[in-house]
Amino acid sequence: MDTAHNSHIPMYGNHFQYGNPSAYLLDYSRQQYLHFDEAASRSLTGYNSSYLLKGGLEAGLSLWDKADLDVYDQQVLPTNLNFLSSVPINEIPDYLFECTYRVKTKEGDIKTVLQKSFFLHSIDEKLPTLVCGYLFDITPYKTDNSVLYRIHKSVGNGIYHQVKDDLFFPAYEDRILSKRETEVLQGFCYHYSIKQIAEKLHISPYTVKNHLKNIRRKVDCSDDAELYIYARTKGLLGR
Repeated sequence: MDTAHNSHIPMYGNHFQYGNPSAYLLDYSRQQYLHFDEAASRSLTGYNSSYLLKGGLEAGLSLWDKADLDVYDQQVLPTNLNFLSSVPINEIPDYLFECTYRVKTKEGDIKTVLQKSFFLHSIDEKLPTLVCGYLFDITPYKTDNSVLYRIHKSVGNGIYHQVKDDLFFPAYEDRILSKRETEVLQGFCYHYSIKQIAEKLHISPYTVKNHLKNIRRKVDCSDDAELYIYARTKGLLGR
């Protein structure tokens, strides 16, 4: 990728916390990759970058898990386009879009990818022309099948603030609470503190908070009272 393109890619916060990413540059109007890192492409997909450079976006999407691709097409992409339509054209490159999905490698392994990207647009319309960004292998860090979706806005000096945060579920069963989530919810409803739950389950307070956040999304409860009613209704708190 040339220097001009590199200068536009945002490098914010703990951007490389998941290791070396696959950097890419996509001509969205022609559905063709203009650049895809070679070593990272082999590590992430099992394919040489030439497979993606020659096959274009169609080749890239062919690696996606079908359920995740359906979520992207039906929920993430329309949300992106609606959001972009509300943003002044000159501010569009200031927004960073983030989502997760699963891919099937050449060897048949399933990996979870975190995609961080931003858009460059033509002057007269708000449809993507160039998409730049990074793909991270987060398989060791994300074990559920939900599709995480976020939008961040640059506030200068490499700092980004989150302006949108959603979680989509490819299938109904993905909304079922895991054993660990159930344990966290029970501790929460029994009025244990975050620290006490963390110590009891031998996990970090940050992990407890993240579980509670995901639980609220899965069961669609906005406050503590609703969480308690849900747990009681589902028989999670005993008699």
